[in-house]
Amino acid sequence: MNKGKITMQKTTGDIAKKIAQQITKSIGADSAWSDNANTWISNILSDSDMANSFFAGLTNTIIKQQILSRFFNNPLERFKTGELPYGVAESEFYINPQTGETFLYPEADTAGTGINGDLLKDKLPDIKQIFFKKNYGKKYKKSYSDAQILNVVQTWDNLGRLIDGISRSLVSDANIEEFDTMKAIMTAGFNNGDMVTMSIADITDKATAEAFLVKAREKFLSFQFPSDEYNTWTDSAAHKVKTWSDADSISIILTAKTSAVVDVYALAAAFNIDKAEIMGKVFVVDKIDDAGKVNAILFDDSKLHFEKVLERAYSFFNPDSCSISFYYYRQAILALDPFANCIAFTSYTYTKLTSSDAPADWATNYNDYFTKSGVSGDAYIKNNFDAAPVYAANTYYSRS
Repeated sequence: MNKGKITMQKTTGDIAKKIAQQITKSIGADSAWSDNANTWISNILSDSDMANSFFAGLTNTIIKQQILSRFFNNPLERFKTGELPYGVAESEFYINPQTGETFLYPEADTAGTGINGDLLKDKLPDIKQIFFKKNYGKKYKKSYSDAQILNVVQTWDNLGRLIDGISRSLVSDANIEEFDTMKAIMTAGFNNGDMVTMSIADITDKATAEAFLVKAREKFLSFQFPSDEYNTWTDSAAHKVKTWSDADSISIILTAKTSAVVDVYALAAAFNIDKAEIMGKVFVVDKIDDAGKVNAILFDDSKLHFEKVLERAYSFFNPDSCSISFYYYRQAILALDPFANCIAFTSYTYTKLTSSDAPADWATNYNDYFTKSGVSGDAYIKNNFDAAPVYAANTYYSRS
């Protein structure tokens, strides 16, 4: 249901020839040029410096540019937040809205309590800070021997297919793995308690789909009002933050199973926007968790924090082995923002346990059990990662 996919344009023989001629000229190798593709590539590969220069130029002018086009389109692409200008880490500040204090005019202070006596005291803002560090880095490589290239580049059309093949291998592979990683961090967020959860019936028919739409509409509206119920800041139970979202910055991820049942027109009606508009706010993925228990995630766009740190393409001609290697690098900061509103709709049910129900396997399987915060109405399920937690001190839930 996500629109706006980019389809990579095929590199035709005419385009490939113009590219080759342009790069050959730019590296000062005019003498190597020939209108015959086979003769031209033989001339290029006859000198290691010339070959290195040419393929570096090819990488910069074509392969690097084709990063902007995708053979595999990452459905979560739009949630990339930009590029880190320098360094390997960044921080985010959030100023929590403060609660007003009682103020009385002196004549109204009939009890003589001096309630306005602190007017000259400093009031520090309630500032929260989190840090994001570079935590995602991948390298992709594809190599060809010069004999392979000589055999492949017999015509300009073949050169075009070679260019597209290199780009497809490097960029598409990177996009697939990036997509899987972005999904994985959402799954980890669900499992680790980094998002609020709501239990719903598994979406299998019209009735369960309509019930889900009512809940989704309710939370879509609730996100737009200041509340401490939908973010996961965990400063302390008594010191939460209030957050809210603009309507146009709220998106929803549906699994393919959920999307197959939920009608897009009904979904548009639930969000009170037309079908064409909601198509840009709904993202379909194959699955969110392996168990298939998470049906959808409604979230502020800032929840998925993806900051690009490095995206580069290089090539290298190795005269020792007469081979050309193409490299593509990506580094990023990938995290979930605890200040952003988010709720996961799940068919998991949570059964309340008492201290007398402490499971025998608690010491070794404590991550299978969950605590519930004070969120009204919905369970904020959070993994307990303490190796030896005090069971009686909290309320716990098992998940099934």
